[in-house]
Amino acid sequence: MQARKKVILDTDIGTDCDDALALALCLVSPEIDLLGVSCVYGDVSVRARIAHKLIRLSGRGDIPVYEGMSRTIMNTKKVYWAGHEGRDIVDENSEYVPNAKNAVDFIIDTIMDNDKEITVIAIGPLTNIAVAMLKEPRI
Repeated sequence: MQARKKVILDTDIGTDCDDALALALCLVSPEIDLLGVSCVYGDVSVRARIAHKLIRLSGRGDIPVYEGMSRTIMNTKKVYWAGHEGRDIVDENSEYVPNAKNAVDFIIDTIMDNDKEITVIAIGPLTNIAVAMLKEPRI
């Protein structure tokens, strides 16, 4: 049997269902060992709450979620639907507690601690990835 791929999902999960579907597929895929979810762009706290809720609902509470960069490097991309993300999905009273480590350091540490055998599935703006590469070029 082939070993499962070690994966980090880097996402701007929000009100649209596309990133939620990608997370759901990562959670149920027998080929994927989801090591963590890193959130990027906009209100990363709300995005992390959404990811955390979906992970918890799947019964996979062992998957950590990390808040990452809230703006793009050039800060030229505007957030669409600002203020709507998470509405009717999560609330401020959820069980979510922010991870002490940020998404960029999580990405770097995970790649470096796993002999660089990590697949990063980046489905949002690539800011977390770019900052990680600038901070630790060996990744």
